[in-house]
Amino acid sequence: LKKKLAKASSVAGKTRSVDLMLVNERLVLADLPGLPSRDHQVERLWRSTWEPLVASYVRECEPLRAMLYAHDIRWKVTPLVRSFLQDVQASGLPVVLVLT
Repeated sequence: LKKKLAKASSVAGKTRSVDLMLVNERLVLADLPGLPSRDHQVERLWRSTWEPLVASYVRECEPLRAMLYAHDIRWKVTPLVRSFLQDVQASGLPVVLVLT
C-alpha cells in the first residue's frame, strides 16, 4: 500500500493536468489544477489555461458524480473561488467542501 499517493505543494500552481488515481475498482479520484486563493501569482494562468481545462473536464466527464473542493481554513475564500464553485454547482454537479 502506497503511503505517499499525492502530495500537497507549498507553492500554488504545481498541478498542471488532470491526474487520475484509482482508489478501488469503483472509485477514481481526479486531482485538478487548484484555484489561486491566498496569492494571485497564478491567477492569469488559471484563467487562461487551467480554468478551461477544469471546466471541460467537469462538463464532459460523464461518470463524474461530485467535486470535492479542499480548502485551507487559514485563508479566506476569494471571489474567484466562489464564482467557480457556483458555476460547477450550476452545471448540476454537487460540490462537497473539505476543510483542511
